[in-house]
Amino acid sequence: MMMIKLLRVSLLFFLHRAHSSIEIAQFGGCLNETKLAEGPEHGEEPAFHCHYDSSSCALEDEIWLDPVEVVNQGHGPCTCDENFADNVYGFGCYDMYATHAVECTATSDQCPEGWYHLGHRFNNHLVVDDQCTDGDSAFGGGYDTSYDTMCGKRCTCHFEYRFREDVLESYSVQHGLCHNPTTSESYCAVSAASCDTDETFYGSLSPQVESFDCTCEKTETGACLDGDNAFAYCAVAADSCRPTQTFISRNELHSSSLGVDCRLCAGISSPSPLPSFAPFTPSASPTAYCVDDASFRFKTKAGKSKSCKWLHKMESRQNKYCSIKDEETKTRIKFMCRDACRDYLKQCSNSPPKCPSQCVPKW
Repeated sequence: MMMIKLLRVSLLFFLHRAHSSIEIAQFGGCLNETKLAEGPEHGEEPAFHCHYDSSSCALEDEIWLDPVEVVNQGHGPCTCDENFADNVYGFGCYDMYATHAVECTATSDQCPEGWYHLGHRFNNHLVVDDQCTDGDSAFGGGYDTSYDTMCGKRCTCHFEYRFREDVLESYSVQHGLCHNPTTSESYCAVSAASCDTDETFYGSLSPQVESFDCTCEKTETGACLDGDNAFAYCAVAADSCRPTQTFISRNELHSSSLGVDCRLCAGISSPSPLPSFAPFTPSASPTAYCVDDASFRFKTKAGKSKSCKWLHKMESRQNKYCSIKDEETKTRIKFMCRDACRDYLKQCSNSPPKCPSQCVPKW
């Protein structure tokens, strides 16, 4: 409990250096030169895959290309934006025991214990449809042979895996968190490799990170510097730098005078302002009738179990779920997540309710 409190306090660091400009990471990938020369047959996995770093490459069969090589050789650019087809691959974790849902993370060690590992290239043999981005319905997949293409059926840096015909949602993938117990500072990060030695990493699926919003536009990276220590571009790891360049970590970048902050992707509006980031807390003066039920869980359209804290973090989620019933419990979500859904409950505005009866649940 104390650790969670420290994590919440520490995220005040996002207010640092408002003058810094935000730059977006560039990504490399893994290339199978033999397969590229022979040409993969229909239904086979491609010769090239976009990844966060070289740890995802098959040691014997593949080589790593840095972001410049990816573009120069015609394989990219690799992205973490709304272009599903060119997105960096994430790692798929499958909950076999409870939700039977696929959860996406960046590395295998972030899958909860006992979950099945789908790997970092799940459904990579399927061709992504030309129309596949935010707002499109998912289709295809390994067990659906009625399509020659697919959409939404893999884990990426930007998009969560989507079940059946669920709609793709931008900024739906959560990343992990580096926490310094001495300074109480924290920042969103791709993996444990992003943290300094005196920091603790919490994976994107760990309970300690549940109340935080570490989507790609809030997840920080390091950078590559040219020989004169001038900023070149943002990168997740040193292997994305050119041979003549030097890699600096996120913390080294923040300590420098470069005036740059690096993110996995651009924000919803403009990448220029530093994005605000605040964990869920109850409203400043909540009434007894306008507080979220911390124990309540409901199922999303993708079949995942979520809490009011999860709902509170994004307005788009509130727009989707506050006005409906949970299919499993037949409960109106807004009556259980009253603070998160206060815009959907007139009696839960900033002013106290006139009488208790106004906040009686109506199932």
